[in-house]
Amino acid sequence: MLDALIDRLNGAVILTAADKAKLDKKRREWMATFFDKTLDEGQTYGQASGDLEIFDQPEADFRAEIRATDNDLKTQIDRFNHGLDRHFEYGEYHPPYYPWRIAVILSKRKELDREKRFLAAYCTHFWDRVGRRNQMILERAEKKGAFNRFSRGA
Repeated sequence: MLDALIDRLNGAVILTAADKAKLDKKRREWMATFFDKTLDEGQTYGQASGDLEIFDQPEADFRAEIRATDNDLKTQIDRFNHGLDRHFEYGEYHPPYYPWRIAVILSKRKELDREKRFLAAYCTHFWDRVGRRNQMILERAEKKGAFNRFSRGA
């Protein structure tokens, strides 16, 4: 599954600034299609948008599930793939927690080459994303020699 994810990232088109602007517009339009459901029908964001069920539960249950699956590589890959589907289709931002956990799990397993390949593939697409967790992923990739943001113009 991990190799398929790396291949998916490596095979995906790297978006230009213009592509990202179009995708952002598409995301806003997509979100408008289900926004009324959250207001009129009382659906949660996850229900209305078709997001993962994990996001449609009480906070305590959500946190318990996150802890229970924290070191489950398959679950992290599945959740990240779901986020990638939504990112490439609608421009929605995927939660960076899942790619972070993938890298951590691989490191714990001493699968350093696979971790490096994953980080390189991830950072090729998301090196310019903002947010603390994304910054941590980028720093990890640089530390492991998987990526150099300065070669990208950052």
